[in-house]
Amino acid sequence: MSDAQRVMHEELFSRGGLSLERLKTLCEVADRGGISKAADGDPVRQSQFSRQLRELEIFFDIELTRRRGRNAELTPAGRELAALSREILDSLAGFSSEHRGEMASMRLGTGDSLLQWLVLPRLSRLRAAIPDTVFSFRNLRGEEVITQLQESQIDFGIVAESAIPDGIKTARLGVMRYRLFVCHHPGIKSTKLGWQDVMKRPYVGLEGEGRQMRAIRAVAERHGLPLQPSVLCSSLPNVAMVLGQHDGFAILPEAAHRPGLVAVEAPFLPKLARTIFLAWSERRLATRDAMPRWRRILTAELTWV
Repeated sequence: MSDAQRVMHEELFSRGGLSLERLKTLCEVADRGGISKAADGDPVRQSQFSRQLRELEIFFDIELTRRRGRNAELTPAGRELAALSREILDSLAGFSSEHRGEMASMRLGTGDSLLQWLVLPRLSRLRAAIPDTVFSFRNLRGEEVITQLQESQIDFGIVAESAIPDGIKTARLGVMRYRLFVCHHPGIKSTKLGWQDVMKRPYVGLEGEGRQMRAIRAVAERHGLPLQPSVLCSSLPNVAMVLGQHDGFAILPEAAHRPGLVAVEAPFLPKLARTIFLAWSERRLATRDAMPRWRRILTAELTWV
């Protein structure tokens, strides 16, 4: 330890109020979205959590919380300290687990489609390559993946091409391409099935006015096709499940192809393709020993053409 580091450490611990328990409370408040939620409405625990956070504020001389209605939420500085605290606690837990012969835990966040059609089909290979690890998967939207990477709530994320903030690094995995799908029945001959004929069937898709719905509406209007939504779901895997028992059509990733579904090309589909990336926090990679190996294996096993 250098003299400068020694002085910094002595200055840091010259005042009271810092403890692992207080940092753990800070992480719980960040994870749950406020003191009241973290305390599950228990007034005794809520008072305890408030006191512990005030002690951290005094120690760092920084405002960590602010009132929002009846709840107290973390400030940007509070969220930053929570991210640092998770890294400290995870490093200590990892050290303890390693030396007690326990399995490490890897947390990966991505959307339901990528989880179902990219990650889970390769899970046996991942487990064989990383046998000493518990895999924990979180179903998250793209912006949630980035936020949880920044706040060290997850180790890795899988996201579509988007604006990646500073501190988040990525590795390209492949391009997700889409096809029109219909449920196969004896009257269907995929070689003679035109995409405009497919789109005259009832539409099975995602609820809301998302990217896919906007694209399919524009195509239907341009070609005078009667878009007839019949079933709308919250995720593409649910769409695929419905389509398997429905005489309609859907837009699904190529990876969704399975017996019982017929895939059809269409000229507008290439515009829907998305480049997919593995993402991680540069800072977390540097502070958790297992992560460089995990990153290499995840990149190798999840990459496709």
